[in-house]
Amino acid sequence: MKNQTINKKENLIGSLKNKSRTVFIFLFFISANLFAQNSYTISGTVLDDQNQPIIGVFVLIKGTTTGVVSDEKGNFSLKTNKLLPVRLVISFTGLRTQEIDVFERQALQVSLSQSLNKLEEVVVSASQKSEVLSKVPISLQTISSTELKSIPGGSFYNAISTLQGVNTINASIAFTVYNTRGFQSSTNLRFVQLVDGADNSSPELGIPIGNTIGPGELDVKRVELIPGASSAIYGLNSSNGLINLITKDPFTSQGLSVSLKSGVNNANSPLKTSENIQASPYNNFSLRYAKALTDKIAFKVNLGYLRAQDWVSGDVNDYQNYNGKGIYDLIDPGYDGANVYGDEGGLSNNLILKGVPTHVSRTGYLEKDLTNYNSKLLHADASLVYKISDSTRISYTYRVGEMDGIITRYNRLKFDNFVVQQHEVEFKSPSFSFRSYINTENSGDSYNIRFLADGLNTAASTNANWNTNYIAAYNAAIAVGQSVNQAYQTARAAADINRFQPETARFDSAVNAIKQNPNWKTGAKFLAKGYLWHNEAIYDLSSFTKEVADLIIGADYRYTQVKSDGTIYADTTGGKPVSNVKFGGFIQAARNLGDYFRLVGSVRFDKDKYFNPKFTERVGLIFAPNKTNNYHLSYQNGYRFPTFYEAWTNVTVAAGIFVGGIQQNVQP
Repeated sequence: MKNQTINKKENLIGSLKNKSRTVFIFLFFISANLFAQNSYTISGTVLDDQNQPIIGVFVLIKGTTTGVVSDEKGNFSLKTNKLLPVRLVISFTGLRTQEIDVFERQALQVSLSQSLNKLEEVVVSASQKSEVLSKVPISLQTISSTELKSIPGGSFYNAISTLQGVNTINASIAFTVYNTRGFQSSTNLRFVQLVDGADNSSPELGIPIGNTIGPGELDVKRVELIPGASSAIYGLNSSNGLINLITKDPFTSQGLSVSLKSGVNNANSPLKTSENIQASPYNNFSLRYAKALTDKIAFKVNLGYLRAQDWVSGDVNDYQNYNGKGIYDLIDPGYDGANVYGDEGGLSNNLILKGVPTHVSRTGYLEKDLTNYNSKLLHADASLVYKISDSTRISYTYRVGEMDGIITRYNRLKFDNFVVQQHEVEFKSPSFSFRSYINTENSGDSYNIRFLADGLNTAASTNANWNTNYIAAYNAAIAVGQSVNQAYQTARAAADINRFQPETARFDSAVNAIKQNPNWKTGAKFLAKGYLWHNEAIYDLSSFTKEVADLIIGADYRYTQVKSDGTIYADTTGGKPVSNVKFGGFIQAARNLGDYFRLVGSVRFDKDKYFNPKFTERVGLIFAPNKTNNYHLSYQNGYRFPTFYEAWTNVTVAAGIFVGGIQQNVQP
């Protein structure tokens, strides 16, 4: 009886196992069949208006990261399990973007026609929102990534100089300064540079340090330039221009890209013979990698490395002519050479030589003896983007760069291990966006070339001792019958008896010590450690107000702090750093007046901690009689607040005292 029960149980278990296998196999085939039904291929061909295949057209399933690029025959093929119907977005630079709904599995043939003109292009910089170029109320110029590639130059910065009304100053090989609408200088403080809407300037200098935390060479999608005042929307210091560098989306621009630009610098230099300046290599390497991990998450990384020998300065002409000796006279006792440093005191150093008041300067040093011309720019960035929905996303971006090179401000500065970083968080939806970022800087081993020369002279002999020795030697030389010019040379040789001679161990030791000394009475170290924290929010209320006008409001807040340990600023009391606060907001309204006219107006309020409130306004009237023509008339004004260096500089140097112009700094 027991054995029969066991056998029945075994038979039952065996039967259940067989049924389970059958059910599993059945479910497997159903699942495979369902998967096969859900996974399918969409294929087709992309042609131009002459029925010729187009290579490199991007075909994307809208709302996903599934996309491919057409091959040399214009063919594309992509797999998806998204339920039909789906919408394809088919785009190529210079051609009109097509969106096609696919209802069944069939081969497609798509024709892309030429865009009518750039007026159809979508831009974001005019009003801090996406809008068609023909609708913007001001002059705005663009350069696409394709155009950037076609313009020759060492970097994409060179291509920007081809825009109408744009001037550039190349202060060094890795430091390009933009300028529009006049006021050109080697550090244009009236022009703002943004990367995807974020300011990439250094907190202390108030200007971008070249492309230190700019975009990667391969990551630039579009350049947008406003060649005039844009203070009414942005505030900042954009009183005569703004440029916004738009980068590529990691969802739609995926894959690995590598670029190497090589060339030769200092070829046929005018100093080739006199200073033995030979041609040197120029290399600019870029790498970009982007990947969509899912339909929701994507990332991208960029790496750039520029290496070259900078342009050599060697102008030794006496350009001050304090004593009327002739503009090129090297025997002038008040000689002040263009690229010679330490000899700038001729104006203030007035000696009586045999009863004759004479301007006499210390003996200076050639620039090439005080620095090297090695230029380097190493920068990288990484972004992580999360799609909350097809049109709403949140992202984090980190940018870092290190620069070695020479720039020209009020003096010549040698940047050595100068590091700038940026952390940025952004939330963006069709109607609301918020951005917060922090820029930090550390000047590393940077130094002031002119102050290095002053420090060498001071370390060799005080100005008082040097002057005493010069006067005594001059009088003695005249007494023994030397000519005035001979006496000048004799006196200078006697006063320079303890001078540090270049290319000696004594000179090198003194230079290294002065470079690390942040006291600008005796040293040259450029010390700046600071940060700025910027927050801004933009809200497009047009969905609520469109019956009356399209309305946008925005506000921002910026806190800046710089610490120099008393070397540049008066921040030695208790070690308290110098800081400032700026905040402001704007409102813009736009309304169509019939079929051809559009009126746009905006007003902005700004307040700086140390300045009175400021209102700026902008009004634009757009006339578009057809799709290919556009005319606009606009009025706007601009302003700028001083940078930290202009406002708060407070340092005693060998030649005098540098004091920033803000009242709170001048009064003490």
